[in-house]
Amino acid sequence: MEPRVIDPRDALNKTLQVFDLKAADLAERSGIDAQQISRYRNKHKDMTSLNLYRLIEAMPVEAQFYFSSIVLRHDSATSPQPCPEHLQHLD
Repeated sequence: MEPRVIDPRDALNKTLQVFDLKAADLAERSGIDAQQISRYRNKHKDMTSLNLYRLIEAMPVEAQFYFSSIVLRHDSATSPQPCPEHLQHLD
């Protein structure tokens, strides 16, 4: 059975949801236009790997690891859930 390939935009959307991150905050921290992020998240436009990297770097470390675990495991159903103590450090 082949692993299911996860679209990085799906991993991004799931990470933002789980960690209650706002795209507008990522836009400000990454320097990427909020509309560009929205178009990418809604599958209207692709994003360069450099810009995706900048978005990931703008996330808290726990969210970065979570995003990576989803993409690397190729199975969102078994991706790890963040510990509650990690969620409280996002401020």
